[in-house]
Amino acid sequence: RPALKAVLAFGLAALTKFSALFLLPPIAVAFFALARTRVSWRMAVAFVTVLILLLWAGYGFSWQPLPPAQHSAPRATLQGSVQRGLERVVGPHAVPAPALVRGLLDMLGHNAKGHQCYLLGKLGQRGWWYYFPIVLALKTTLPLLALLALALAWGPRRRMVVYPGVAAAVVLAVCMLSNLNLGVRHILTIYPFFGLLAAGLFVSPRRAARGVALVLGLWHGAESLAAHPDYLPYFNQTVRSHAEDFLLDSNLDWGQDLERLRRFLEQERIDTVYLSFFGRGYPIRQRIPGTRPLEPQDRPAGWVAVSQAHLAGLALSGPSFAWLKSHQPRVQIGKSILVYYFPKSPAR
Repeated sequence: RPALKAVLAFGLAALTKFSALFLLPPIAVAFFALARTRVSWRMAVAFVTVLILLLWAGYGFSWQPLPPAQHSAPRATLQGSVQRGLERVVGPHAVPAPALVRGLLDMLGHNAKGHQCYLLGKLGQRGWWYYFPIVLALKTTLPLLALLALALAWGPRRRMVVYPGVAAAVVLAVCMLSNLNLGVRHILTIYPFFGLLAAGLFVSPRRAARGVALVLGLWHGAESLAAHPDYLPYFNQTVRSHAEDFLLDSNLDWGQDLERLRRFLEQERIDTVYLSFFGRGYPIRQRIPGTRPLEPQDRPAGWVAVSQAHLAGLALSGPSFAWLKSHQPRVQIGKSILVYYFPKSPAR
């Protein structure tokens, strides 16, 4: 039964997120090493066979040639060599679950090329090894961080601390190797292990530990309630007033404030707005009347709305909106959109 539960959990995780196939194997190796459990060849073969069948079933037992690549890795990289080598082996032949195979190859290619990212006021293409530790430090509530520190110091039993602690460390280590530094969403799998670590304090033999854990747990719950409805752009108190100086992208902005912008424009009876926004939300944008595209080189008169991400130069291939930084916004919409008003076109 434990083996069946493990393979089902592994398979469902891999069907949900490609990166699970890179995260779960080292976690499994660490678990068996800590538990000193001997794994027979028969058990390993059975596990892999059931896993392959489960993944194949998730893709409808499809058997077709690989679809075209979306991301090709640079040739002078190990990931590029692996990607092209596998594609040459497969060639035009049909393979099981081609969408899964292509997704994994594209992920290798995307990671090898990198993706424009932002950290501590700087833009980069291939990320920083310390990106995710900073993300966790700023996007996790202070009471949960305190619970984790106390759990490591006052853990009631070895297994309750070591197993989730090692799993969390493995997840963090694997993510730190990634060149795709696009937000806390890429490391969300670490939080269940954080929860297991923190939960151990509530059964600690030390009364003081249980009391402190209860207070911190209530504080964490209050933080979650107070964040409503801005869960996505949540930051803890250390940087909350100026979070955009530390992190952007989906840590702060995913187009979630466009509906708020629409309501603001409607309330103020503004019939024309020049808009440059980051993230998703195209259907909502279509519902905003009088929307006109805003390019960085434009100097329009009237109302101007710009996402914080674009103001920092993220996702812009040409000129930047640096000229706007010398102007004071009239209002901030949610956490991610700044609105300006220019009675006449400013001087270049």
